Amino acid sequence: GAIGFTMDNELKKEIINKNCKHPKIKNAEFQRKVLKYIGLKILSNPFIYGFFILICRKLKIDYDKKIISTVRMVKDDSLLEAIRKEPATTQLRYLLYRLTSMKENHISQRKEVGDYVKNLLKNCDIHGSSNPTHSYWLFPIRSPRKEKLVRSLRDSGFDATFTSTQLISINKTDKDDNALIECEKYMSETIYLPVYDTMSKNSLDKLARVVNDNS
Repeated sequence: GAIGFTMDNELKKEIINKNCKHPKIKNAEFQRKVLKYIGLKILSNPFIYGFFILICRKLKIDYDKKIISTVRMVKDDSLLEAIRKEPATTQLRYLLYRLTSMKENHISQRKEVGDYVKNLLKNCDIHGSSNPTHSYWLFPIRSPRKEKLVRSLRDSGFDATFTSTQLISINKTDKDDNALIECEKYMSETIYLPVYDTMSKNSLDKLARVVNDNS
């Protein structure tokens, strides 16, 4: 979603009229999404995730693609059609609840956990680590042996990945090809670690230990 501001009342009316013409998401559709993400949240438990990977390997299922396809429900050729919808009433109520009930230290707790893991990692290139306002919405690191590292993390029950991102390097220009080459190399060695403020200290220590032993 997005928020726009305008001082032009006529433009505001036009925007509202256009938005009102979009189809509205049904409450049942939103509730199904909530149940899906509750299931994914449960799956993020290291023990359950490890068991899930074991079953997928036995059945020869690409678990990474399976999870990505579950999370991303919008196809490239239907993006605009999928997002040009009015949110469900239940969704708006939930948004209001989140805005009014979020704890003031929500971001600071996530930052503390991110800093904690960052300080545990040795000889590891952490993207954005020098950013003084880093909030660790993602925790990407760089490793030349990403396949081995991700495999070790998954065997330990952590849902690390290097494929579930839509981030890409910038388009090539005639002015500075070297910058693009470096960007592509950086992206090709990027791994996304599961670092959340809800994880226990033991889990964070174990995660850092696996990274240090395999990077």
